[in-house]
Amino acid sequence: MTHDPSNIAQPNLIDRVKSSIVALDNDTATKDDALTAMNFAARLREVAKELSAQVEQGVIKLIKVKGPIIDGSIKYYVGVAKTTKCVSVRDTLEAVLEASSGDYDAVVSCLSANAWKHGQCGKLLSPDQYAKLFVVSEDDELREGKAKPEKLIKFDERFAK
Repeated sequence: MTHDPSNIAQPNLIDRVKSSIVALDNDTATKDDALTAMNFAARLREVAKELSAQVEQGVIKLIKVKGPIIDGSIKYYVGVAKTTKCVSVRDTLEAVLEASSGDYDAVVSCLSANAWKHGQCGKLLSPDQYAKLFVVSEDDELREGKAKPEKLIKFDERFAK
């Protein structure tokens, strides 16, 4: 028996999940019934995730054209998600060693799980060195809280100080 619900039409998927839940409440439920229910539920999560991403992108596009959306005390707007990554671990180590005059404690204070703490390195390195060793990228993402440009954010005034 196949437990792959990916070929089920999406409007039918919710009904199939509900039916498989009912089947599990029956004393005659089998392990196949359990596998089927779990796979239908997993597919439903996949579809929901895909649709949520499409809705978010549509809302970001709309807000960029028409401005923030306010729903009572909640405000949705577009902000920016920033990411900074080290371009060359070796060159960064060399530059930080030189900038710290070989002070290994200063070097270690610049390390993180990404190998280098970009903020700490920015304090030690010249702006030109920093620009050569780190890249900052920005991506749109849905957020809640204070507005930053180019990112959808949900802000609830009831929780503002």
